Amino acid sequence: MLTFDPTTTSGSALASLFRVWCSLRGTDPQGEVNGGDLTQAVAEHFEALGLDVGGPASQVDAPAGRDAAAEETRPAAR
Repeated sequence: MLTFDPTTTSGSALASLFRVWCSLRGTDPQGEVNGGDLTQAVAEHFEALGLDVGGPASQVDAPAGRDAAAEETRPAAR
């Protein structure tokens, strides 16, 4: 099950992207977002995360033998 936790790194990135969406939408909760503006914002967000938007989709694959989903839900070692 997919959950949202803004205290994780990925949750923080998702929250940031949602804020961009809200900014593009404006004050009207039913407001539409310009597709071109959203595309540019998402590309900039990916680049800020260090992803090559012109690169292969495989750059976001977890390394073999590593379960990223399990690591995200595991409490941090103290």
